[in-house]
Amino acid sequence: MKKENLSDAINLINDDIIEQADTKRNINKKYKVMRIARVCVAACLALAISLTAITIIRNNFPSADNSTPPTPNNTTNSSAEQSTPDNTLNPNLPILDATMIFGDGGFEGYMLHDISELVNANPWNEECDIKTLPVYQNTLDAKEYFDIDADIEKMNFLIIDVAERFGLKRDEIEITTDPHAYTKSLFVITNDFQIRVDPDLSATIKFEPTISLPEEYNFTYNNSTYDDMLEVAKYLQAEYSDIIDFENPQINITGGDYNISNQQSYNIEFFDGSGNITQDIINYTFYRVAFYSNGENQLYMIRIYQPDLSQKIGDYPIIAKEKATELLSNGNFASSVPFDFPGVEYVKKVELVYRNAHWLDKIYMPYYKFYIELPERENWHGNGEKEYGAYYVPAVDGKYLKNMPVYDGRFN
Repeated sequence: MKKENLSDAINLINDDIIEQADTKRNINKKYKVMRIARVCVAACLALAISLTAITIIRNNFPSADNSTPPTPNNTTNSSAEQSTPDNTLNPNLPILDATMIFGDGGFEGYMLHDISELVNANPWNEECDIKTLPVYQNTLDAKEYFDIDADIEKMNFLIIDVAERFGLKRDEIEITTDPHAYTKSLFVITNDFQIRVDPDLSATIKFEPTISLPEEYNFTYNNSTYDDMLEVAKYLQAEYSDIIDFENPQINITGGDYNISNQQSYNIEFFDGSGNITQDIINYTFYRVAFYSNGENQLYMIRIYQPDLSQKIGDYPIIAKEKATELLSNGNFASSVPFDFPGVEYVKKVELVYRNAHWLDKIYMPYYKFYIELPERENWHGNGEKEYGAYYVPAVDGKYLKNMPVYDGRFN
């Protein structure tokens, strides 16, 4: 959104929305918006870092005072200034609380015939030489999911941007709220679709009626192969390029696990490939666009994820996978799996990830995610399947952590 249109955008908010915002916080009157240029030449990068106006929708929201937003230039992974000797603490990096909360949604497990069936486009691999990764403060300040201190201003910017991506003109955009909704969400409703923006700065677009794909595509969940979904993703990328709105969109086919009826399913997402491994990991985790089928070769929903990562805590040294495996063996992990830890010999896959449970986590920090075969669940449903549980070990160097998880025989 252009800054000269800011006052027009704010005028689109109903009075009751403004009253809600005023009771929560004093809106910064100096808030400015600009979009980051598509691709900057190397000679302009230093100038781009110094700009205080940060893009609202593409990859960041304006950062808090003294914070550094995640861009390909300030999320470097090998800066000498960020590295410290093994026995030395960097005084500029606060100690982080490694406590993890899983909630009550059941345990995180994946039913497969072999771990190789589980796929995604995580840009990290074991050959990546990453020295540091950024850690961010969760700006939601959530006591629980339905009690979130929403930033109405940022929500308003997002919903207008998404509405404009769908071709709505300014005088056609009317932002409303739902007094019966559990969360402080904003809505734009048309005859063809509804846009809802939630406090976590995700935008959900539901189509009514749903949109049928051409007959040559197979966009279902339990009857589509990986190749089917890849072809659908290419079609969606071409049809909805304005909605995806990335400079270098990367297809991310995720899933491959089975349900109790031995049916395999996948999901389609996109993220922006920057060429910088650190920024790519951030984009892959946080800044995504996902497409959803109704199971009948029809598109019924799109979800755009644009969380606020403006409150960067710092770039923290991370440990190697081998060190993380040692911690796993010692019981320094967190998991929702309700079985005894079977041992490191059951590790079948490892990824470097950010856990992305927006309202649960007080901070966003990287973890090594171990997929461990669970002997207790082998052939549980009689289809010859195996089940793999998720175990998380903090990837941040332990000297910067307190409350390091310790397995005590209980699941979270």
